[in-house]
Amino acid sequence: KGWLCKFMLRNGLSLRLKTSISQKLPPQLERHIESFFTRIRALRAEHQYPLDLIINMDETPLYFDLVPQHTISKKGVKQVAIRSSGSEKKRLTVTLSCTGNGDMLPAYAIFKGKRKLKFIPPRQVKIAVQKKAWMDAVLMIQWFKLIILPYTKGRRSLLIIDSFSAHEDESFLELANAKNVDVAFITGGCTSKISPLDVSINKPFKSVVREKWINYVHSLVDVNTTPLPEDKLKSADKPTILTW
Repeated sequence: KGWLCKFMLRNGLSLRLKTSISQKLPPQLERHIESFFTRIRALRAEHQYPLDLIINMDETPLYFDLVPQHTISKKGVKQVAIRSSGSEKKRLTVTLSCTGNGDMLPAYAIFKGKRKLKFIPPRQVKIAVQKKAWMDAVLMIQWFKLIILPYTKGRRSLLIIDSFSAHEDESFLELANAKNVDVAFITGGCTSKISPLDVSINKPFKSVVREKWINYVHSLVDVNTTPLPEDKLKSADKPTILTW
C-alpha cells in the first residue's frame, strides 16, 4: 500500500467516490425514449391538457438506520458491535406525484404490516399498509381514488407512470378510463432518463428524510450521553416519520 500511496501522490491522484457513470445510451433505448415523446406529443395535441393536469407518479422506497459496514475500533478486538436503533430492516414505500406546472400532490406512504393504522397522518400525506410495504393492484386503485380523483375532479388528465405490474392492472386502467384520465406508460429501462420524479425529485426527497432521521438519532444520543451496553436507541414511530 505504501508504494501505491506514493504513486498516487506523485501523480496528483486521490481515492474518490464516483459521482456519475458516463455511458452512451444504447440506440434501442434512444428509440424507446423518442417513441415515448412522440406518443405524449400526440396526446397533448389531441386533448390540449393544461400543465397542471399532466401528472407524473412514481414510488420510491425508504430505508432507515442504514448500518455502516465499517467503524473504528481497537486492534485485535474479535467482535466489533455497531449500535443501531433496530430499524435497519424497517422499510416503507412513498408514492410521490408531481404536475407539469411544478406542483406536488399529497404523498402516499405504504408501511409494512397487515393491520389498519389508527392515527391521523399530516394533511399532505395519505397512508396504507401492505405485507411487504409494496404498491400492489389494490393499493394502486386506493391511491388513485385518494390522490388523483379529488385533484382532477373529472377533468381530462394525463397520468404518466412506469411499466410496473400494479400500474398495468386492468381494474385500475378501466377505472382511470372511466374517470377521464389517460394513462401513458414509460417504456421499461427509460424511467431514470425521462421520468421527472426519478430524474429530479426522488433523490433530494430521500436525502431530506434521511437528514431528518440522522437528526432524530443524534437527539436521542445527546439525551443519553453515557448509554449502558444493553441500552437500545428508540426507533422513530410512524407519525413522526410522516412529519418528515
